[in-house]
Formats: sequence, structure tokens, C-alpha cells
Amino acid sequence: MVLSIVDCLDRFSFEAIATAEIRRATAANDLSPPASIPLKRVEDPQRLLYSCAIALPLAASEGADPRKIAEAIAAAFVRSPGGDLDFSIEAVGSGWLHLWPSDRAVAGQLQRLSEFPWPNSVSQPIEGIRRDVFLLQYAHARCCSLLRMARRDGAIAYIEGEDFPWLDGAGRLNLCRRAEFEAIGALFASLDRCARSGDRAAVLKAATALSHRFLNFYRDCRIWGDIQAERPDLARSRLGLVAATRPVLKFLLEERLGVFAPEEL
Repeated sequence: MVLSIVDCLDRFSFEAIATAEIRRATAANDLSPPASIPLKRVEDPQRLLYSCAIALPLAASEGADPRKIAEAIAAAFVRSPGGDLDFSIEAVGSGWLHLWPSDRAVAGQLQRLSEFPWPNSVSQPIEGIRRDVFLLQYAHARCCSLLRMARRDGAIAYIEGEDFPWLDGAGRLNLCRRAEFEAIGALFASLDRCARSGDRAAVLKAATALSHRFLNFYRDCRIWGDIQAERPDLARSRLGLVAATRPVLKFLLEERLGVFAPEEL
């Protein structure tokens, strides 16, 4: 079955996945969820943290304690360990919900991104190299270059569709340095933004942030050399992040911004 672009975004956006389950958990408490669920990313150095204020408007309309409503929604939130809904969720403060995917859920999404056959529905002519999106085009070309190098490298060969060692022996992400985690965060933030809105300016902003974070990762986190010899699993995890980022950049460039995604510059 060929998935639509919207289906692809809903599959990979943690925001879309969590929003759908919050809506279901709200209805399970005999409450009417609003048309728009107020969910947003919160800066956190160790987690892909989301914050939701749905209990506040519900409490106002029901004349109830927002903290109790938040706790009831959290209790009804169905988690699926090892699946897309492998989230932690808690009621905090005066009625806010905090939720975040587990390292295993993040690893699973990164793996699926690295091997997923994104549909190509571009029908309009695609523009060539452009100054306003050159950073995005350069980042995509850099991804392609790194993957070509890996295909030629017998010590760290890259085979499309292979599993990457995302987790260590304790089930934690191998990619835990600041530049690595910021690149992962920007990757999912760009997918969240596209799932929420097709506004070109907003998509360009998210895609530019992803390009900056990816290039910072490329600058600060080596794949070859000593890392390749001494910590091969980490080197392969970093290569996996390149493989997961490349199709998202291509999608953002060609599907959302209507410009060419070059494989080399």
C-alpha cells in the first residue's frame, strides 16, 4: 500500500502520535477534546519533551480541578512498550501534561526513517539551486556524500535498509552528545511542523534549523578515523542519523518547498 504524504507525516511525527492518543484518552474520560490539542515541544537537553495544556480549557468548561483532569488523562493514556506509543507521561504543576518518547521509541523511528520509501508526489517543476534554501541543499548533498563514502568503505559499509545499533547494552541511545541529540531533536521538530502545518515560511524555518543542527553534528561528531576503530557501534549510529536525515531533507526540499535536492554540490 502506498501511503500519502499526510500518512507519512502522521507516522513519523511524535507530536501527531501523542496528540491522537491524548484525544482518545480525553474521550475515554467522558470529556470532549477541543478541535485543536495544545501540544508543543519544550527545550530539554536529554528528552524529546512535549507539554500539553489540554486540562486547563477542559477544567474551565467542566468546572473541575485541572490537575485532576490531567491526572485522569495521563492514567488513560495507552502506552505500547517498544511501539510508537512507548511514551512516559505525567501530570505536572497546576494541570499540565508532560510526555516524552522512550529511547527505544526514538531509535525505532530513526530506523524507520532511514529505510522508509517516501512517496514522490511532486507534479510541479522543481527549481534548481537557490540562495534562500542553499543551506538545506548543501546539508542534503553532504548527507549523500557521507553515504556514498560509507558504501565504498569496507570497514563501515552502508547497506540501505540495514539495522543500525541505535541503543547501547542498557537500552539507552548511543547518540547522546549535545550535537547528536540536537540534530535528532531538529529532525523530529521538522516532521512535527510539517504534520501540523504546510505553511511555507514555517516549514522553511524548521528545515533551516534542521540543516544547521545536522551540519553542527557533522562538524562535531566524527564517523571515520579513531571513532570507527575504537567505537564502531557509535560510528554506525552516527551514520544511521545521516541515513535518517537525508530523506527528510529531500522531502522538505522537494515536496514542501518545491526546490531541487542535489546529491552533490
